[in-house]
Amino acid sequence: MISFLPLLMVVNAFCQTREDTLSIRTAIAHYYTGLEQKDIKLARSAFDSRLIFFNGNYSGDQTQWQSHMFLHDKKIDSWIQFMIDTAGPHHNTFTFKHIYIRGHSALLVTEETGHNKFRSWNNEVVVWNLGFREDTWRVISVFIKDVSNP
Repeated sequence: MISFLPLLMVVNAFCQTREDTLSIRTAIAHYYTGLEQKDIKLARSAFDSRLIFFNGNYSGDQTQWQSHMFLHDKKIDSWIQFMIDTAGPHHNTFTFKHIYIRGHSALLVTEETGHNKFRSWNNEVVVWNLGFREDTWRVISVFIKDVSNP
C-alpha cells in the first residue's frame, strides 16, 4: 500500500516541480510493486545503471555504518531476480516523509513497514538518492539505518 500523504516538501531555488515529485515517488512505487507482483521489468525501471546500497548497522554512529553492495547494469537485473525468486514473497507499505530536489539530484525519505523471507521491518526509515537523466528520475543509492550486513 502506498501513501502519498503526508509528503513534506522543501521548496528550493532549483524549481522543484509537481512532475518531478510525482516521478520520484513513482520510481519507488514501481520498485515495490514490481517485487510484490514479481515483475522484474517494473522493479528494474526504478533504478539507474549503477546502484549503491549502504546501511547503518542499527546505529546512529556513522563510524558503525557499512557499505552493503555496489551493482551495475546486468548485476542490478540479477539482484532483482534474486529478490523476487529467493527473498519473496514481499509485502511493504510506505509513506513518503520528505523530499528535497536540487537540480538533477533528489533525496527522498520513506517510512516503511513490511516483510520478506529474510526479515521484517516496522516504521523503518529509508533514504533514497535519485538522479535525473534521460528525462526520468532513477534511484542511484539506498540507505537503511536499521539493517546490517549478514
